[in-house]
Amino acid sequence: MKIKISIAMVAAVATIAGSSVAIGQAPSKAALDDALKNGLLTQEEYNARVRQHQAGAAPIVDPSRIAWRTVSVPDPVLNIVAFTGSIPADWRFEGAVLRGGCFDAPSLVFRAYSPDGLTGVQSMPTMNWDYTLDRQAADYLAKFGTPCPFVRPPGSESDMVSILRMWAPQMRPNPQFGPVTPAAPARAAALEAAINKGNQSNFGMAEMASRYSGGIRNIHISYDYSPGHPVDEVLITQMVVGDHMVPTYTIGPGGVMQPRSPRVQHTTIDIRAERAPQGRLEASQNLLQRISFVKDRNYAMVEQYLKQLFDLRVQQLAAQAYQQRLAIINAGQAAIDATNQWGRERMASMQRQADEFHNVQLQSRERNMQQFYSDMNTQRNRAQDMIDYAGGNQYYVNPNTGATITLANVPGYGGYAVQNSWGNWTALQPILH
Repeated sequence: MKIKISIAMVAAVATIAGSSVAIGQAPSKAALDDALKNGLLTQEEYNARVRQHQAGAAPIVDPSRIAWRTVSVPDPVLNIVAFTGSIPADWRFEGAVLRGGCFDAPSLVFRAYSPDGLTGVQSMPTMNWDYTLDRQAADYLAKFGTPCPFVRPPGSESDMVSILRMWAPQMRPNPQFGPVTPAAPARAAALEAAINKGNQSNFGMAEMASRYSGGIRNIHISYDYSPGHPVDEVLITQMVVGDHMVPTYTIGPGGVMQPRSPRVQHTTIDIRAERAPQGRLEASQNLLQRISFVKDRNYAMVEQYLKQLFDLRVQQLAAQAYQQRLAIINAGQAAIDATNQWGRERMASMQRQADEFHNVQLQSRERNMQQFYSDMNTQRNRAQDMIDYAGGNQYYVNPNTGATITLANVPGYGGYAVQNSWGNWTALQPILH
């Protein structure tokens, strides 16, 4: 048994080596499969040999020397052809026009790939989100804006790799990240021109203008497309961040409306993926970069018309926001004027009340002083009466003649009377102070 196994192993090795000598290249895929099946190679050795085999394969044929076919993608809403492009004749194609994003703008997604699936191009759905820390701005967007999710702060070029590291496992099986390289000069120039154009658009006041920034990078990854079929892929990742003003206001002291200008950041990421068998991506660039799509002429005209309507709507909204801002300012000034007028009237009313209160206080003081003096006189008179009584004297007056008389107090007598010449008696009245 040992001899037979040894002979089989020698025969297999000889087959591999013989193939290498006879053909002048790495062993064939079938020979590697047999070696793996017979236990002559471990899975890791097999994968490494497959990669070497694919890397040493002949370059892809010049794109100008292969057959191409035209494919188109319709827009189901407008019911017309939206995009048209060319792919190799034997390639498979899937494409669609997507709507329903944050701004409900139609976008093309597609994938075109070779019969074995190892070489291909894919345009992925746009990823976008909003971000703001201002609660009023978020409420405004929820009520008047677009249904964008609030995911994370706006990204920078350095964030693109971290974002792709988070999302790539959802798109590719166990991706291994490679270098991040600059995008092709033509793509970078096109993005810069679009950003500059956006920054030159200014509706309304300067502080209301939107500000745009962004970047584009090539992010390289590798993964197994299927067992034993590793591929290299470049994710051409473009990110644009738009910083926009949201018109809101607060209610200040006295009910005065005060305009505010919080801002919200909208991030958009577009990814075009180009892949080829491992070690052959660079040699495949001429083919992969040729696969692109352009808008159909009629569709472009319709889109241009819709864009004009959109731009008009943006201008109207900007003008409306400007008028709202002025209205808030004017309403605030009117509220200030009304508050000032109310303050003046209130001050006048308080002054009248103060004057009336002062007069009441003066009158009350006068009455109190008179009462005080009267009470003091009464007290003095009573005191004098007590003094007179204690001294044994009592003052009387004749009510008929008004004559007064002082008499000594006599215990047991309650009063006195006098008789006139006619014999009539008159009771004397005691005089009290």
